[in-house]
Amino acid sequence: MESPVMKCTLFGLLLFLCPTKAVTSSVEDSLKYRLRDIPSRLQGLAEQLFPNGLPSELLDLYMPTNANSSLCRNHSQVYLQEFKNFTPWAVQMWDSSGKLPVGLFYGNFYHLGSFEECMQVESAPFKVQNCLMQFGNLIRPQKPPKNWFQGEVDTITGGIPVLKERLTIAICLPSSCSIQDLRQHYKPIAGKYNFSLHLDKYSCSKRDKDLKVTKLDMFSFVILPCLFATVLLASIIDAYFLHYFKRGLLREVILSFSAGRNGNYLLKTNDSFSSIDGIRFLSVLWIMMSHHSLFDIVKPAVNYLDISQLYSKWYATIILNGVLGVDNFIIINGVLLTYYFLINMKAGTKFNLPMFYLHRIIRVFPAYLFQILMTMTIFPRMFSGPMWQYFVGRHRDICYKNWWTNVLFINNYVEPDFQCIPSSWYLSVDMQLYILSPLILIPLYRWKKSPKYLITALIVLGNIISFSVPYYNEFPAGSVVSSNYDSARKHAGQYVTTHTRLGQWGVGIGLGYILFLTRGKQVTMNKNMVSICWIACTVCASCIFQVITYFHQDETPYNRLLSSAYTGLCSTLWAICVSWVIFATENGYGGPIGRFLSWKFFQPLSKLTYVIYLVHVGVEYAYLALIKSAAHFEVLFTLRETAGEILMSILVAPVVALVFEMPFINLERVIRKKFLGSQKSRVQQSTDNPADEKQIENLKLVNKAFVK
Repeated sequence: MESPVMKCTLFGLLLFLCPTKAVTSSVEDSLKYRLRDIPSRLQGLAEQLFPNGLPSELLDLYMPTNANSSLCRNHSQVYLQEFKNFTPWAVQMWDSSGKLPVGLFYGNFYHLGSFEECMQVESAPFKVQNCLMQFGNLIRPQKPPKNWFQGEVDTITGGIPVLKERLTIAICLPSSCSIQDLRQHYKPIAGKYNFSLHLDKYSCSKRDKDLKVTKLDMFSFVILPCLFATVLLASIIDAYFLHYFKRGLLREVILSFSAGRNGNYLLKTNDSFSSIDGIRFLSVLWIMMSHHSLFDIVKPAVNYLDISQLYSKWYATIILNGVLGVDNFIIINGVLLTYYFLINMKAGTKFNLPMFYLHRIIRVFPAYLFQILMTMTIFPRMFSGPMWQYFVGRHRDICYKNWWTNVLFINNYVEPDFQCIPSSWYLSVDMQLYILSPLILIPLYRWKKSPKYLITALIVLGNIISFSVPYYNEFPAGSVVSSNYDSARKHAGQYVTTHTRLGQWGVGIGLGYILFLTRGKQVTMNKNMVSICWIACTVCASCIFQVITYFHQDETPYNRLLSSAYTGLCSTLWAICVSWVIFATENGYGGPIGRFLSWKFFQPLSKLTYVIYLVHVGVEYAYLALIKSAAHFEVLFTLRETAGEILMSILVAPVVALVFEMPFINLERVIRKKFLGSQKSRVQQSTDNPADEKQIENLKLVNKAFVK
């Protein structure tokens, strides 16, 4: 008879064995476990299809056995032999490699394979890498545009790599194979079928990135965490220990970094120029949408033909007119700079030219420098993918080469198609206009009879230049958001240059001067005049919006005079329409449009537009570079993706603003107050009263409202 102890022991063993059996059965039944049957199944299939063995032409495409280096050759021979034996890791390498893309007749030339499957190959006697093999001459390449400055078009619109019309296949290979090894093996194969082979240092990606730690990397790894820690410490002191600090310089410095204080400022609202807040925020959303569409042009899609034909559709007009969103910022630049300059001069401020420029640099540079450092150091290490090196690695090298053009704010003239940050050209335009502004503003204030002639001359000069540049260079009208090289080539010669933006800037200066003259006065207009102005602006803006699609029709012939006239007048007419909206709203004639633009919800977001503009390109570029397969393009999908990028940028922007923008703005104010306090104007003295918060915020607008 069994003892109670024996029964308990047997019962315990049953309790242990039953779950174990269930777990074992569950593991064996999992998808990952069942996938191990694939090599044996493929082996049986291959023996039936290829009784004499796998064809060498197929194997040569995936195993570089003719490489230069012995190590690459040996590893490739091992890979070849194990693949013939259908060893799981070798079959996995082959399976993760791309094949002939589907949808060639729909413009899909890319098969990126399975990047994760390649990177997770186990049991192989060597490390692996994923390489993009590009084979040219599948179709006739697009003809480079007239007067293009380089032999082959590699980058467009600020340094974004062109999506070449080449048969591109991602192949999982031994990491011991260098670019030279791959050229040695694949060039004869490509030549055999009348293809050209294209490989460069951005073609391959490895699991362990070969990024050397530079001194700049070390600087970023130290300074960025220190700034975050400083803001955190200052915020804690402000919240709990501020009463231990007497009023003085140290207390002011601590408060400059306090996220609590700066966050409260971001959330404050006022009624001064509130319509500009709405225009500013909506404009940055408009620009983000246009930039996303530009990135659609350079990413693989199974129906790329649809993308190439998108810009002739009527509903693409909002994308094609994205340049007008940039014009809005230039208009706001002129309005606020002129208005507050004249206000300060009228109040008795002594104009200090060096401080005028230094003030602007301090306002703009810290957040800008953060973005440059991120692009050069941290961003390339964050993610990986088959095209990560192709996009992000390339831009990292461009930054190392041309960073100085960004720091000096000349990157819109010096190698504008090889920029560290594709959208940073606008910051240079903005800074250059700021540098030029005293030449306009001082005569505007001192010579009472000159304003109307000076402003008119500036607008006319801007229009003449905007007409002459495309006429002389034979630039086509239309948007740089285009898959056509001929439209994209005007990016460097016209789109990013300061001298082609003078017309809309002059209109903004004119509006700022009018608002200065009418400040504190009741502007009276009869209803008929208001209605006529609104109707005229609506018709004019609608025509500007729709006419651009005419120039993007395939059957539209190039007309030099018509294209130049459109380019020369379009932005100035748009600036006049926007100026009317601002003027009407500020004087009580805005109607529902004015009420919408003045919605207080826009004001906190408006204060973040500079940072949103800076960070959104990184967000969109990361999305672009992380693509691991050709997707299907649909307008609704694009809207969903754009909404996600907008949300991500808005969430990131406050963090960047609180750490890299606002503390330095506050420090600059503290230093000016400490060392230049005796030189304050009457307006500045009046703002020392905490009760006059609105005027303080208005004065802050003068140097950061023309958001980049």
